[in-house]
Amino acid sequence: MVFQYYCPQCRSPIKCNDTLCAVCGNSLSWSSENENQAGRAKQPDGALRKQRNTSWIGPFIGLIVLLVLAAVAYYVFIMSPTPQSPPIVTENLTSNKKQAEVPADQQPPVISGIQVNYLSSNSVEIRWITDEPSTSQVIWNAQNNITNTTPQKEAMVTQHSVELDTLNSKTTYYFKVRSVDQSGNEALSVEKSFDVGKQPVLTGVEIAMSSMSIEEKPPVTGVRTYVRGQVRNTGEAPLNIKDIEVAINITVTGTTGSSEVLAVLDPYPVEVGPGETHKFYAIVPNNTDPNYTVSARILNQ
Repeated sequence: MVFQYYCPQCRSPIKCNDTLCAVCGNSLSWSSENENQAGRAKQPDGALRKQRNTSWIGPFIGLIVLLVLAAVAYYVFIMSPTPQSPPIVTENLTSNKKQAEVPADQQPPVISGIQVNYLSSNSVEIRWITDEPSTSQVIWNAQNNITNTTPQKEAMVTQHSVELDTLNSKTTYYFKVRSVDQSGNEALSVEKSFDVGKQPVLTGVEIAMSSMSIEEKPPVTGVRTYVRGQVRNTGEAPLNIKDIEVAINITVTGTTGSSEVLAVLDPYPVEVGPGETHKFYAIVPNNTDPNYTVSARILNQ
């Protein structure tokens, strides 16, 4: 049987008479022929101790080298500038796409809530509302058909207000409101009107004259006491006689209380013009000298 000897340090094949390992340079020592025959080279105690003391150095140095390399690689990675990708412009594309998708506005503003507020005897404020922001303008004229147009207010609003001044009193004005939205769609209202400085029509009546007489008129037998007179229209408009009431209040001397009798107006004419008079009469209780008062008023006032 052939025995093969190995270096105890690096396990390289050696010869039995070698004193140094040809590979790692380890010193070789042999104690007896029996150990040589067993095929195992026994190191001296010092060599074994040296092997134990130095066997960890190689792996430790390798670990240190790996850690240093890892640290250097990490430092190089974090310090390297990050490549900047070119910016992607999407805003214009998005806006163009949205603009292409949204149809053009072709609907005019919707006008509502038109109001006329009187500011003075010759000025008014016209207000209205639209369902979308738009301009403000008023087109107006009087009964002479001369059209006037206010300057257009360019502010885009939904609550509109335009003033008209230096207006003539006791005049009827006609107007339309106009609004234009941001897309140029125009809205024009229907025609409306308002009066400036016109006072309500004055109405009134008064007793123009009255008298009392005691008479006997056929076919009624006996004596009757009559109160006759005229009522005058003191207002500015004609009055229908059915809207006029004349009352005679009678007080008899020596008695308590009084009585009231409504007069009868002549049936014709049916109207009493301003400043005109109309006849009336009433039959009152008989008395040689009754006290009476006559009053007139317009019904429903």
